[in-house]
Amino acid sequence: ATSQHSNAKVRLAAGDKVILEKTVNIGPDKPFTVRQEIPRGIKETDMTASLISSSGETLISYQPVEREYDPDLPEVVKAPPAPKDIERIEELYLTGLRLEQIHNPRVNPDDYFEEALKRDPGDSRTNTILGIKYNKRGMYERAEQRLRKAIERISAEYTRPGNTEAYYHLGLALEAQGRFDEAYEMFYRATWDYAFRSAAYYQLAELSCRKGDFGSALEQINHSLSTNAVNTKALNVKAAILRKLDRLDEAKQIASDTLAFDPLDFLAMNELYLVRIASGSRSRAKIVLADLEKKMAGQVESYIELAVDYGNCGMFGEAVEVLLRPVETKLDFAGTYPMVQYYLAYFYSKRGDKTSSSKYLSRASKMPMDYCFPFRLESIDVLKYAIEADPDDARAYYYLGNLLYDLQPQEAIRLWEKSRENDDSLAIVHRNLGWACYRTEKDIPKAIASYEKAVACNREDARLYVELDHLYETGNVPIDKRLALLEKNHEVVVLRNDSFLREITVLVSAGKYDKAIDYLTNNHFHVREGGGDIHDVFVDAHLLRGLRYVRDGKLKEALADFHKASEYPENLSVGRPKNDSRAAQVAYHIATAYAA
Repeated sequence: ATSQHSNAKVRLAAGDKVILEKTVNIGPDKPFTVRQEIPRGIKETDMTASLISSSGETLISYQPVEREYDPDLPEVVKAPPAPKDIERIEELYLTGLRLEQIHNPRVNPDDYFEEALKRDPGDSRTNTILGIKYNKRGMYERAEQRLRKAIERISAEYTRPGNTEAYYHLGLALEAQGRFDEAYEMFYRATWDYAFRSAAYYQLAELSCRKGDFGSALEQINHSLSTNAVNTKALNVKAAILRKLDRLDEAKQIASDTLAFDPLDFLAMNELYLVRIASGSRSRAKIVLADLEKKMAGQVESYIELAVDYGNCGMFGEAVEVLLRPVETKLDFAGTYPMVQYYLAYFYSKRGDKTSSSKYLSRASKMPMDYCFPFRLESIDVLKYAIEADPDDARAYYYLGNLLYDLQPQEAIRLWEKSRENDDSLAIVHRNLGWACYRTEKDIPKAIASYEKAVACNREDARLYVELDHLYETGNVPIDKRLALLEKNHEVVVLRNDSFLREITVLVSAGKYDKAIDYLTNNHFHVREGGGDIHDVFVDAHLLRGLRYVRDGKLKEALADFHKASEYPENLSVGRPKNDSRAAQVAYHIATAYAA
């Protein structure tokens, strides 16, 4: 353990006459060793471990507590009734809400919300929650419809509702559609509710920044902070606003105070850097920037997140400057990450620089695709801009499909199909379409065709063989065709444990036990937690070969195989369980071999 508190002491304790020894650094090159002998008979609950500063302040402490067993356990949670069996609309809404919060993968909360709307299409609570869900999925037009329906009910007869949740989320939906003036009005209405006052004023400040109205933005961000003074994001935006208003000393103070609270706040560090530049302290600015770059550790998402924070405020120049850093320094991975280039193109277009925008759009479409998986909702507009600017860019369609698959699967499939039309050589696009055809459309033949095309485009990706063989198995493809694919590409298949195991499994299914057992015996397998299927394959291979030996009258060889099936070889990385589910089967075959 390393403590930033100088001269820190450590108190340690442990169980049955154990000597504990721990070395900590209490200063540069000042190791301090703690050695404590614990007498026998001391209970764990009698011991305390503490880290204490030089001034005697306990920084952290823990003492185990002995808990008595309470036989009166809480009532087991019951699965909710089917939506049609719930009598009241309020219960339908609350059941859906509970499912949203707790999450039950076997029950869809939307079924309860939709049933509530069947009975009362204007129910404000249900329309609001569905509007929020649509916002989270990037389906802003649908969100707007639901939220306006909710507002129609709660604002009837000139009512000023106390709960403005629907107004706030409608503002988000309108802002995402680029309808900033309408969003501005909705956010102001949302400020009536204390619960949404801080969040709504924050959004208003961002919109005012977009318009360049920094005077209004400062007033709004102050209102936001008045009911949430520890919101560091709002503090950072305030620092940026003050910098824009040339109130540099105040901006510097806020950024410094934020960093004292959170030394890893990149937005605050960048603001401090920009304030230093604006005030002419370039040498100090370089120190701040160097520290920022060190703490960002070259992580591409940190650069994008920082740029997005500026982009949301309409500060596109600052966003561009942030993203140019990894590009111009040719930072590993981040410097060639496609989304960095797409964001640069987008932000340059917002600044009216079409030449630079075109330059980075062209570069983005040529960057390596490996590990590029956008996930921010803000990236939707960025990739849509790229598609509008260059409809032939197959990769932009592919990336947008990746972003939307979990949120809007049908739209993702459409985008991947468009990507395939533009460039038929991208194996990963065919793979994703195969995945979606199986998981979403339940069309196994279509999924197989896409995967076969993916393999044809890239025979060096071992994962493709695993997933394609799973589909072959599900689609009852003849075993000879499955084995031919895996054996033909054996050198690639063996690069991954899961693909290699598929080949061995297919060998067993095809009756090629000798080869399967040879692979199982002479290779080391790494099993992930919750795995262990490989041992079942090992048992099957030996039992089936043993049975073949029995049919051929080779009883000694059969007995050897049956005995082998009871083992747990170390190279398979599977430990013997307390209750071996295959033990009875193996014992039976051993007994029949002895009897024979």
